[in-house]
Amino acid sequence: MLVIFLSLLLLVTCSTTVLLGFVAIKFGKTLLQVESTMNDALDKLDKEYQEIGEVLKQPLSSGDPSVTRVHAAIKRCQNTILEIANVLSSNWNNRENSEKSFAENEIEN
Repeated sequence: MLVIFLSLLLLVTCSTTVLLGFVAIKFGKTLLQVESTMNDALDKLDKEYQEIGEVLKQPLSSGDPSVTRVHAAIKRCQNTILEIANVLSSNWNNRENSEKSFAENEIEN
């Protein structure tokens, strides 16, 4: 009786381990896809940020208040793009720095 119980327990444990392994692999793939998508989005934001910066460097050709308001709105959009990119990339920068520190500590020891 004990042998049957232990055999069933072993079967359940192995099955659960295999199932959790598949779930972990699927979750890992999803995380890699999200990271790739975020990197692509950050690249696009960087491109748009630079393009807006080039537009803002040009002097205003009109003293019209509407043009001035649009210019100010574009500047705010540029700042918002920078804030979003900084928030999205802050986790990656922190992780990269901690990985570098860990690697440097391993080399020293």
